Amino acid sequence: MRVRAAFAVPALAAAVLVGGCAASTAGSPTAAGAGAPSSAAAPDGPGTCRVELGSGSVSMRGGSGRVSTVNGVTTLTCGSGAPLLIGDIGTDAVEVSVQGGPNTTLRPGPATTVGPYTVTVDSVAGGRATIRVTPPH
Repeated sequence: MRVRAAFAVPALAAAVLVGGCAASTAGSPTAAGAGAPSSAAAPDGPGTCRVELGSGSVSMRGGSGRVSTVNGVTTLTCGSGAPLLIGDIGTDAVEVSVQGGPNTTLRPGPATTVGPYTVTVDSVAGGRATIRVTPPH
């Protein structure tokens, strides 16, 4: 009986190890560094500024630019582009214009050219908006 036990334990351990290996290699291979699926949004271009607007506040990250609000009018620059004026933030759209140009109403979705910029509206809700502004090259 001792002989059987000696052979049974290694056999059981080998079965557990093989089972563990099989479980870890099941499924499709994944590229190194791949994680959860990313959003369908196109990657940001070089120098893109991410801007959050609304409720009396403005914040900008990334890129090089400036943002200011004077007498309720928010103006921003991103890279070397002309000033971009942010108009009304509605329930589903943001109004923008390049200083001296026509107003353009933008909704979440694909990027739109506004003057020298490429502007993407990521979200608009409750008087707040998140946009990405890519400067001219």
